[in-house]
Amino acid sequence: MTGYGNGADRTERLRAGFQQQAAAARAEEAARDERRTHRAHTVIGAIMATLSVAVIVYRLGRGDHPGVWTACCAVGAALSASTGLLSRRVSPRLALVVGCLGVALAGVSDALSHPPGH
Repeated sequence: MTGYGNGADRTERLRAGFQQQAAAARAEEAARDERRTHRAHTVIGAIMATLSVAVIVYRLGRGDHPGVWTACCAVGAALSASTGLLSRRVSPRLALVVGCLGVALAGVSDALSHPPGH
């Protein structure tokens, strides 16, 4: 006898230990991927919101009159800024859709500020 007990029992204990380590590694990797996704959504949303606010400041500084285009651009900035928060609370896919809607509203505001024929 070697003092380790039954070889099959030891093998099973080692196998179970390795499986627990693998499960912990997979869980850690999934958490790391989730943090990266949230960080990316937050950064992208902040950039989109900053650009929308920059458009508002530029146009108003240039002498354009505030109107519907300003409201559309402001709502687009708010939607874009909420992308990071939504990716943490709801779903990254929904957050991406909301961010895209924010960018679309900012684009619509550009079309509203320059009507055809002017």
